[in-house]
Amino acid sequence: MTSDDEVVNRGWEAVARGDWDALLADYVEDITFVMPGQNDVLEGKIAFRKMLDNLGAILSPRATASHPRFTTSASLVMASLLPIR
Repeated sequence: MTSDDEVVNRGWEAVARGDWDALLADYVEDITFVMPGQNDVLEGKIAFRKMLDNLGAILSPRATASHPRFTTSASLVMASLLPIR
């Protein structure tokens, strides 16, 4: 059995690499995600993946300039999640 710590660490490592597929591997298909500070509710892995792929459009240019896959800003998103398998 995988501990919560292992899942979170694996998620952080995936975010650092910009590897959204690895990040999503620990989420159930019917994930419900609410973007912190917003009213948008994303239903399902596909919607969550689209949000990850479009982080550059959501975030300021300064926030996304540090990495081509926006990993610094994606870390803020990851901080609010606890993946459940």
